[in-house]
Amino acid sequence: LGNFYARLVSDSKDAAWGHVIPSDRSAALAAVLGDIHAFHAPFYQSSLPAWLADQLVNSVSHIRTAMWFRSCPDCHMSNDTRLQDQGAWRQWEAFTCSDFDSIHNDGERHIPYITFFPDSTRSKLAAWAGNQQANGMLAEQISSAHPDTAEGRV
Repeated sequence: LGNFYARLVSDSKDAAWGHVIPSDRSAALAAVLGDIHAFHAPFYQSSLPAWLADQLVNSVSHIRTAMWFRSCPDCHMSNDTRLQDQGAWRQWEAFTCSDFDSIHNDGERHIPYITFFPDSTRSKLAAWAGNQQANGMLAEQISSAHPDTAEGRV
């Protein structure tokens, strides 16, 4: 890719701030810190032992690339009645990889997601099941260009 991003941003500081203009950065930072605090509060302001609260908070660090699609015509939707009309949960492997829900990354995601967002795992299982081959094998990753289209290793 070379220096593709050099055409979009002038330096790493601009890349970090994205499209937030300098005059709005203090407010944007305060909002992000407030959101982080709100997410942490139920764990750290509870009767949980500190080690368990820390484990639970840090186990959902992958959520940074997760999203719910309200409408996804190409997605395999779950037959679970609890998910009717809720759309589809998908997640990029990383900011630098646009593959959705690569199976090899989901081992460490399942426990916290089942705990905190059970419908997310049900939705992803529907995507994998929709791409299962006749011999039982599942696609390594799901295309983000055409959601729920199998790609990569099998």
